[in-house]
Amino acid sequence: MVTFRGSKTDQYNEGCKRYVGRTGNSRCAVEGFREWVRLQPGHFADWETSERPMFTLPNGKVLGRVEFQNDFRAAAQALDLPVDRIGTHSCRVACATWLYQAGYSIDYIKRHARWLTNAVHVYLWEGSGLHDMVKAMSEVKFQLHVHMV
Repeated sequence: MVTFRGSKTDQYNEGCKRYVGRTGNSRCAVEGFREWVRLQPGHFADWETSERPMFTLPNGKVLGRVEFQNDFRAAAQALDLPVDRIGTHSCRVACATWLYQAGYSIDYIKRHARWLTNAVHVYLWEGSGLHDMVKAMSEVKFQLHVHMV
């Protein structure tokens, strides 16, 4: 279970909780998280009682959009991809597209990504041919972040 605090997609700034299950594929966030726990158990020693955000850097700073985007762009650069076309919003596009191509309904995608309108259709790329690129970027990004920590 993951708690998302308020965001721009949360009109009433209430936050929400989402269950994140294992997918069994190489992009599985749960498997990535389990690997992180295995590599850095000390980071999670007090997770049940701590109010500390999970995504903190070794210096105690919270991993924010800028830091995440820098990691994401470093992964793109490592794959010789155009860095200027990659950003944190790429995750929103990729997640919506993967759910859609996996057969989830538009209503399901809208509910779980907190879209209130049909703007979700702008994010769905059919037959983009980018699955392998995004998969490779996620694997390189994970490797870069693990080595940086």
